[in-house]
Amino acid sequence: MYRVVTAVAGVLVAILACLMAWMVTDLHDRTFPVAVGASDRVRLDFAQSQIAEKDQVRQVTEADAAGGWGLVRVLPDPEGERGAQVFVPLNGDLPLDAVPTFGSQPDGRVAGPNHLANSPSGGEYLVQNGDARAEVLAWAQSRGIHVVWSDDTVAQNLQYLWRQPTFLTVCVALSLLAAAVVLLWFAVRSRGRGLRVLAGASTARVNREDLARLALWSVLPGALAIVLLGVVVAVTKGAQFAPYAVGMACVFWGVVMVAMAVAAALTAGLTRPDPGRIARREHPLALLRRPATLLMASSLVLVMLTLPGAVTTLRHAESAADQQAFWYQLEDEVRVRFAVGGEGDFQDAMPAFGRVVADAEADGEAAMSYALPGEEYGLDEHSRVELANDRWRDLVRANDPSAAWSEEAGIPASVERRLEPDLDLWTDGAVPPGEATGRFAVTSPSGGVPVLEAGSGDLEHPDRVVSLEAGPVSETYNANFLISVASSGNLLFHDVDTTGQRLRDAGLPAGVQVIRVAEDGILRAEMSRYLVVLNLAAVAALGAALLISSALSAVIAALLAARRDHVLQVRGRSPWAIALARSLPGWVVTAGVIGVAVLLNREAWLVPVIAGAVCAALLPLVHHRAVAWVFSRSLQRAV
Repeated sequence: MYRVVTAVAGVLVAILACLMAWMVTDLHDRTFPVAVGASDRVRLDFAQSQIAEKDQVRQVTEADAAGGWGLVRVLPDPEGERGAQVFVPLNGDLPLDAVPTFGSQPDGRVAGPNHLANSPSGGEYLVQNGDARAEVLAWAQSRGIHVVWSDDTVAQNLQYLWRQPTFLTVCVALSLLAAAVVLLWFAVRSRGRGLRVLAGASTARVNREDLARLALWSVLPGALAIVLLGVVVAVTKGAQFAPYAVGMACVFWGVVMVAMAVAAALTAGLTRPDPGRIARREHPLALLRRPATLLMASSLVLVMLTLPGAVTTLRHAESAADQQAFWYQLEDEVRVRFAVGGEGDFQDAMPAFGRVVADAEADGEAAMSYALPGEEYGLDEHSRVELANDRWRDLVRANDPSAAWSEEAGIPASVERRLEPDLDLWTDGAVPPGEATGRFAVTSPSGGVPVLEAGSGDLEHPDRVVSLEAGPVSETYNANFLISVASSGNLLFHDVDTTGQRLRDAGLPAGVQVIRVAEDGILRAEMSRYLVVLNLAAVAALGAALLISSALSAVIAALLAARRDHVLQVRGRSPWAIALARSLPGWVVTAGVIGVAVLLNREAWLVPVIAGAVCAALLPLVHHRAVAWVFSRSLQRAV
């Protein structure tokens, strides 16, 4: 039975490794399209270059031909589906008509150099020759071209996962599951290990054979699962994606196997058969009692802390499709990032940026949504106080024609009292002190209308929004506030080329960058489905580790107390009474863990309470089965 458990755990570890590899392969193909053969990616910015705009594309093309860099221009495809791209090799041809993609993005289209005639020269280029980095950087530097280079490395491809708490949770869950399997393996084989030493086998030989068998039963099923992943990827996505997907699966799986090997080596050393302990009739499982108990407690803590996050992620995933549709609505909108030098440069940029905002508003191409947390302004935590303009509402209506805003009599008193000092600061110089709130029209949109979170630009769908609008933002707010909300992604502009030209016309420095706002949002919406599965898989792995460690801890406790329990049961004590008494410490620990989990997750407090109650109810059942099994074995003189 323990061999089957080990094999199943090995398959579960491999499946999770394959799922994470699938995610990374999707992310990798978005950045470095496999079908194009790109090894690197470079962004060229000609804002501070002395090259005439009409000569920029020509000079890049000539340099690419001379150096053999293999540059491929990447552009949005206005004629294709949402999210489609056009790939334009500057010199030569790509040996395909369409560029297949791994994820949910539509396949890309290949076009000739003539496609660049009316396209900007600055932007993203794929690099097919990875050895050309030094030459490209030297060429760009000599011409005043700002370059951002991205290498195709494992660290680069894992950047998105590193930022996800779910990724760390999965890694810890897999490590605990591996440790639980190791403890189970050596616990079941502990008696046989001692007998083999008594029969004359060396301790080193016993350890080598046990570790080899453990490796066989855990590694072989995982290897078969990874091979199956390669077949599935090749059949469903294309053979060109299979090597990378299998390689990443081996990386993730290998990390867990290394952790498992370390745990196995430590456990083998801890439970090394000792003739002296055997002569003293010490039970071989006595040394595993504390590790099993510690593993059970660790698994319980992580289950309680992970479940609320998994439930929250699952709830948020329900709106992922709506979010993705709205982000696609914003695919032509951009944000402005300020990476200027010191405070002096920042102050110098304010007047010029104010003119940029005014020009964009005059053309109806500036949208603002700055949603402040409601609890800071006297509302509940599911409400937001939004500073917005008409252009933002037009974008919302374009995605959802049923969206509507109803007029309110005025700003709620609690909101006005707390908001007035902030507005005086944000409108300083634009609106007389103390008159800021009086300039705003107050509306309340229908439930679920999207807003952009203040400070991050993340998309939210709060239950209630108090929306304030006061006409042109360039006339309402001061330049300091406008730069702040633009940098955070709460002030959006239309079209990357038009916005870049406005910034150049205003004389803003090269450190001011134009970034498409929808790229990260679309990626987050698409990845949310992966994160839901990862969260559920992490909970499953932690649950398996908790079940194995709990059963092992109960059996060890029952075996160590076998003589006492046998006497009590012969005298008429029920196994349930023994199990309940043995469960008391576990109940105390569970209650403490529930309390901590509730304090850390007050929004989803019911989840850890229910999970803890289930664990507390199952604990005496596990102890009862262990006590009954040991008593039955003792009657057969098999203990």
